[in-house]
Amino acid sequence: MSARKIGVLLTALCLLDVTPALAEVEVNDFNVNLYGRWWHVLSYFVEDDVLSNPNDDTFLEPEGLAFADELLYVSGDREEDESDSRLAIYDHPPAGVLAFNDYLQMSIQGDQDGWGPEGLTFNPSGSGYGSATNELVSVERDGTGRAGVINLDTGRVTGFVTTSTPEDVTYLSLGASFATLQDAGGPVTVAFHDASFVPSGTAITAAPSTNGEAAVTATFASFLTRTSVSGESLLTVAKENPGNAIKVYALDGLGVGPRQDLPVVPRARIPLGGGFYLFKPAFGTIEAIAVDETVGNEVIYIGDEGNSMVHVLTPGFLVGDFDEDGDVDQGDYDQFVLCFTGPGGGPIAPECVPGDAEPDDDCDCDDWGVFAQNWTGPPVEAPTFSQCSQALPALSGWGIVVLALLVLVGGTSLVMRRRAVLV
Repeated sequence: MSARKIGVLLTALCLLDVTPALAEVEVNDFNVNLYGRWWHVLSYFVEDDVLSNPNDDTFLEPEGLAFADELLYVSGDREEDESDSRLAIYDHPPAGVLAFNDYLQMSIQGDQDGWGPEGLTFNPSGSGYGSATNELVSVERDGTGRAGVINLDTGRVTGFVTTSTPEDVTYLSLGASFATLQDAGGPVTVAFHDASFVPSGTAITAAPSTNGEAAVTATFASFLTRTSVSGESLLTVAKENPGNAIKVYALDGLGVGPRQDLPVVPRARIPLGGGFYLFKPAFGTIEAIAVDETVGNEVIYIGDEGNSMVHVLTPGFLVGDFDEDGDVDQGDYDQFVLCFTGPGGGPIAPECVPGDAEPDDDCDCDDWGVFAQNWTGPPVEAPTFSQCSQALPALSGWGIVVLALLVLVGGTSLVMRRRAVLV
């Protein structure tokens, strides 16, 4: 929804003596399956967080994310012309809730208009482009594509470097380099730059509509994808058809695991005051991603421009771990058998939800496939499940007779053809 339409809606609510929703409102709480693990999603409506006063017409539609030292920085469009650009800052302590802290007014040589970065990243190395402790590297696509360094004390943006059609930027610690996500209307590419933001001349191709990226360590990528990953990787988000998706790439461009689609349900319930609510998809138009890689406190942040939301994802148990004891074993198998409904056989009972991998409110053979893949044991080998066996169906007595006759006829026909050839 555009800022203009929202303004009309809020004006109408004011005429009804209704108070619109305050900032930083938690509007959704659900689980999503990523790579066979449940991730808990808390969604926050952040549209009003950068308002200066009740008459302000500036709204936050997240496009860029960066996380460091328990602070999440969020940038994005402010109206069609990106006027009055502000950077939102949130506190997010370990295991805590996302809480709006303040906003920073960005400016270019005193001009407060025109800088609404599509991408944000920190350079924590202590050397190179934007590496001071109070600096944040950003990229802006509109107009002349360029990178700029935001001073987090003053909001001044300086150190501009031209870069082609940037959608996001991330810093690669192992290679002491930057990667910019670029979309010029053709294939989406990731172009690499050295520590001074000078192009290296190398690039890889990403999936169509990819528009957000975050560099992650091998440890985090392995934890997320549940595979063995070596070296840094790129965690990306795309607003693909038919929906939003997450995908991980190695730096040589090869995908790590399959694409993970994000759902549109359950709907987010945004309070407008006076008993009025606005319903939006679980994920609207995904534009940005950031991570906290702290072991034991892993967090994925997703910026949702279409919904004016920030989604906070934290890891839970494996799909199929019904008793939530950290494994998928015989006890979980017994529960899956009890919960099995077949396709479209729901609704399922609450105790069966851990086995609904898709989730589509049933437990069928698609869910069994994920369950079997997640099997940890004991025993070592996952049991077979007859309802989802790929073996041929058992034949009755007459079925065996018919099958034997078909084989006999087929064999006789083959012999006759060979004799005809010999004659």
